[in-house]
Amino acid sequence: MMALDPTRRRLSPGMDGVLPHTRASVAQPSGTLLPATGRGEAAARFVLPVPTDLLKRPLRVYASLVSAPTMEARVDLAMRELERIGAFSRRNIFVGVPTGGGHVNPVTLELVERMVRGDVASVAIQYGNAPSILSIGKVDDARRMVTALLTRVRDRIACEHPDGGGPRVLLYGESLGGWASQSALDKAARQAERGNVHVDPLHALGVDRVAWVGIPGFSRFPARELGPGGMQAFASADQIRTLDPATRRQARAWALSHFSDPVHRADISLIWRRPVWLPKHGPNPVGVDPAERWRPVLTFIDTLQMAFSSANTERPGEFRADGHDYRTELPTLLRAAFGFEDVSDGELARMTEQARQSEVWIMSQTWK
Repeated sequence: MMALDPTRRRLSPGMDGVLPHTRASVAQPSGTLLPATGRGEAAARFVLPVPTDLLKRPLRVYASLVSAPTMEARVDLAMRELERIGAFSRRNIFVGVPTGGGHVNPVTLELVERMVRGDVASVAIQYGNAPSILSIGKVDDARRMVTALLTRVRDRIACEHPDGGGPRVLLYGESLGGWASQSALDKAARQAERGNVHVDPLHALGVDRVAWVGIPGFSRFPARELGPGGMQAFASADQIRTLDPATRRQARAWALSHFSDPVHRADISLIWRRPVWLPKHGPNPVGVDPAERWRPVLTFIDTLQMAFSSANTERPGEFRADGHDYRTELPTLLRAAFGFEDVSDGELARMTEQARQSEVWIMSQTWK
């Protein structure tokens, strides 16, 4: 069981009230195939702190490493649990690809649930238990997991809706989870190419929309696979806000990565090639030290050192838009990427504050 801290946290000015779920967790439905307690911190954090003030209660499923001995078995368990709780009757299926340590950003999870008023079932499957920077060797395992899960979800929806329709599938990946999901889409496209067939990888895996943040520079997903305008990459939320309506409608994959993020900077080509964030002429982009210059080999080593030192430095409830911290910009990204344009700026501000309160509470607990 987990220890509860009843202390009320300070609220931002103009935002009153402490939500019920910031003071207690919500019990899982009886008969669950994937109990959250006793399955590790990542599982409990994902499943238990569910918002209780929405029109519908969001559904959450998490298959941890201890749930089953193999990836295939964990995917099967997750699918059985999704079926059991009625996930495919929801309007949205949110697939969160965990970081190397197994976590899905709780701010992202709650923001999505609030933007759809609870009409969503979320699922994640663990593939590792070490920080992303130490889990690069797990990318292939994570890719296979993403492919297997998305394929099963796609086939399940198609079985019930052979002529189209059914839940929208929303894919989210952060840090190593983003690299893994990009790798799964890239693999789907390459397999089709070997058969001399062009396949849109999002359609191939049944994904409607995808949002990525803090993608490691090692990822090699070619944006051209999604067609002209299909993927948009941003360095800040301001670029998202000013995107013209036509481009916004065309985009199905949205990637946000800071130039100040050492995880995003990390790329083996730094050894021999000048990166775009260290131009030969002109000033460095926002977020990059104005005095920094590209040095073959040394820039790569420095970047890796920065990536190691910056891991897990975020403080709960203190949202920033710098380095590997994207919490301030997540509301803008998710609203645009997943097509939640009916959410007003005022609603988005309140949802963000609610998610901030939740994160403070979630991170203050001892989950077992």
